[in-house]
Amino acid sequence: MLLTIAIPTFNRSDKLLLQLENVCSQISLLENKNVCLLIQDNCSTDNTEEICSLIIEKYNSVNISYYKNERNLGFDRNVDLCVKNSNSDYVWTLSDDDDLKFDAIEKIIYYIDENYGEFNFAFINYSVRFSSGEAKVKCPNVKSGLVDGMDLLYEIELSHSFISSCIFEASAWKGVNIEPHIGSLWVHLLAARDIMPTGKSLIISNSLIVMNMPSLQESRKSIIKKNDLEFYTNAHIKISAFCQNLEKYGYSKKLVNYLVDGCRKYDSNQIVNYKMTVERNSIIDLYRLAKAYYSVQNSYIKYYFYLLPIIFLPKECFILAKRLKDVIK
Repeated sequence: MLLTIAIPTFNRSDKLLLQLENVCSQISLLENKNVCLLIQDNCSTDNTEEICSLIIEKYNSVNISYYKNERNLGFDRNVDLCVKNSNSDYVWTLSDDDDLKFDAIEKIIYYIDENYGEFNFAFINYSVRFSSGEAKVKCPNVKSGLVDGMDLLYEIELSHSFISSCIFEASAWKGVNIEPHIGSLWVHLLAARDIMPTGKSLIISNSLIVMNMPSLQESRKSIIKKNDLEFYTNAHIKISAFCQNLEKYGYSKKLVNYLVDGCRKYDSNQIVNYKMTVERNSIIDLYRLAKAYYSVQNSYIKYYFYLLPIIFLPKECFILAKRLKDVIK
């Protein structure tokens, strides 16, 4: 089998149903069905199992496997099982809620066939659809083809943190020690980091997936634990730390500096977004935020004279600035 489309899922049967219908209808139209579908259910308590049974019955010409964990193993372990339970040369880790273009699977199989055996990781370009309805291609300037794995991040930066953009050579994944990555919520990103230096990577430049991005206000309504940073802020800090540590895994210092500088460009926007959309803005919360940004800085002059004042400015200053900006527009 050439490709497994592996969908990790948990308690999102409504979204999963739409995804399965889309995937199965595309596979059904393929002349050469050298592709299968794998659903890795992380012990859902809704009607996910019933939905999958109906899909398997409806699309009996499609090779579909359904696995359900006896207990919830966490996101990373469930994604790992997507690959471990596959029997194909390549595995595409596809989220249950991202939209596929109508010909996505056909195009992806074409590129894999054309470059079969020459890559151990592939990046599929995608579009981000914002809550306003506007959609932007994530990597508009990339070109399809093989690149040295060590150079891929110059092309896509950290765009492959989006799990649905990743295709792994199954044997390469299975050769990585996944255990240190369990609990990170980024097992795919860390596995890719370990895999890419060992061979070529494939870029599929066509935007074949749409990631639906909620508004910051909506995404930040989730409960924040007392001592935790807000999810997106924490992700930005983790990405920064991830980039700073790449040299330990064989990546060049030049690439590391390039990626770290890219992260620093977004610091002020991230901080302003945090202050505008997160209810908690106590001194303790802002101190925690300042400490987190200090830990990933490469320019302490910028930190002390630019970022730190932004962190501790009252939230009302940013609200007023936004209102003035809207009036001017």
